[in-house]
Amino acid sequence: MVECEVIIHGVEYAASFGWLIAWIESDSTTAVEAFKTNNIPWTLVAAWENASRNMRNIRFSANWHEANFSADALSKKGALLHEGVSCT
Repeated sequence: MVECEVIIHGVEYAASFGWLIAWIESDSTTAVEAFKTNNIPWTLVAAWENASRNMRNIRFSANWHEANFSADALSKKGALLHEGVSCT
């Protein structure tokens, strides 16, 4: 569930810059498959539809957490932040 929420927030963030194309890479194969098959948790459907509304293309891929060094570093940094604080 949390992995799906993170993907939605990432797409919202990309859309806030006016980007029309996004490539979502996650270490959660389950979350990636949920979006690829349009089978995300029902509680997130409205948020996903709103976040992805203006995107022209969204690509999903799964990768081992240890192989994605930048995501690994950002996730460690983000885990230490207080609620509502952004890394940017």
